[in-house]
Amino acid sequence: MDLVDEKPGNGVAVTHHKLNGMNYKLWKFQIDAVMKSRGLMDVMAGNVPGETASAAEKSQYDRNDGKAMAILISSVDNEQANHILMCKTAKEIADKLSNLHEKRSEVRIMNLYEEYFSLKMTEGESVTSYVSKVSRMAHEIEDQGEKLSENIKMVRIISSLPPKFRNFKTVWYNIKEARTLDSLMARLQLEEDQMNKVDDTPSDVASRECPKRGEKFAERKKAGSDVAFCGKVGDGFTTNLENIWIADSGATEHMTGRIEWFTDYKKY
Repeated sequence: MDLVDEKPGNGVAVTHHKLNGMNYKLWKFQIDAVMKSRGLMDVMAGNVPGETASAAEKSQYDRNDGKAMAILISSVDNEQANHILMCKTAKEIADKLSNLHEKRSEVRIMNLYEEYFSLKMTEGESVTSYVSKVSRMAHEIEDQGEKLSENIKMVRIISSLPPKFRNFKTVWYNIKEARTLDSLMARLQLEEDQMNKVDDTPSDVASRECPKRGEKFAERKKAGSDVAFCGKVGDGFTTNLENIWIADSGATEHMTGRIEWFTDYKKY
């Protein structure tokens, strides 16, 4: 939809976003643009023609004032309209709405920013659900006339992921191709799908405890008598490295030197 919707013959323009008490800065930005395009800024400022002005000039001012009033009245919802019923000029309407919403809007923006930067992905929450929540909050902030860059939106999502996405963060910040919100969402969903597959590991995988460190690792019994370990390599972890999956923070998946364990392999 265009910024204004012309109605032939009456000169009334309706803004795309009506003032509803929660979007004053965005509404004010639109109204200023409409008034400027119509040459109505003088009446918005209350620059009434002086005593020396001609009758034609005064008449033109009154007509312009009426047009500005019509635009303002048509750009607010019913609740906001009740606040301006007694106003006689466009300037009175603008001043009334400014007094009602200017400070309230600033406080709301600060509250929205505080809530936005305190968001955290909760245990059991899906990536899709969480990213949608962050995106809705960003949209609310932008409805106030604020601007959030795509980088800020991506960092907000990445920085509030739970610890299980730690390796994903490292990989994301080191990829060479362009990073976008869409690619971030796609990669996060893929990462979550992989995690869910690990969580759904069949019954031949069991949790064991390293006797040296007390750390947990997974053990899968394979054909024959081989045992593959997925664990944390470090001091005291003495398992044969030939049979281990190594958690590599620079890789999207855990790695191993046993090529025969791969069902699909592409050399780079």
